[in-house]
Amino acid sequence: MGENKLGQLLVKAVASQLALLVLWWTVLYRPSLGLLRLTAEVPLTVLLTNPSKSTLEVDPSSGDWNFSIPVNAVVKDSPQSGSPVQVDAIDFAAPAENIAPFTIGWFIYLGLALSVPISRDSIRRTLWGLLFQTAISALAVFTYAEVNARGTLAHLHRVPDPGVLWLLNFVYHIDYLVMPYASPFLLILWTHPEWWPKLIGIRNGSRRYVRT
Repeated sequence: MGENKLGQLLVKAVASQLALLVLWWTVLYRPSLGLLRLTAEVPLTVLLTNPSKSTLEVDPSSGDWNFSIPVNAVVKDSPQSGSPVQVDAIDFAAPAENIAPFTIGWFIYLGLALSVPISRDSIRRTLWGLLFQTAISALAVFTYAEVNARGTLAHLHRVPDPGVLWLLNFVYHIDYLVMPYASPFLLILWTHPEWWPKLIGIRNGSRRYVRT
């Protein structure tokens, strides 16, 4: 019985996610990037201060995201100069397709949320989940920009610190390859606890079946 309920839940969740991901790719790709830009500008503006230029601008023709991340560092062993070099900010461009994974969390989360029975309470919890997912995505873009800027800064030294490079690489993989895909699943377990009994039920059901 538990296996049937969990199976139906998973089938519905997969179907909802596939439908939403197709909608994202065919219709909502650019609008979701536009929404992400608006939300990402909040931490980039509040947590960073770059008096010379905006921390984020999007090229209207290419769609590239142009970051200018203040670092305010002095490179004392630059291979291009015999004297210390003051680095105020690191500028780099990221293609839109590199930023797009940060938008996918909305659609994964919504697909999971639509797999549970819809009620006024579930809609309220889904909206809260989407709000938290928006904050997570915005902070993930902020981290992406910071890590890329710090990585560029590290390579301005004659001999980059291997410990710093390892740490930046670790944070990058968590931020870029884990958070966009794992956060919706963690949020759904928090905002929609209906998932927990079904998962526990199938586990208990499997144990009873083995003992029999």
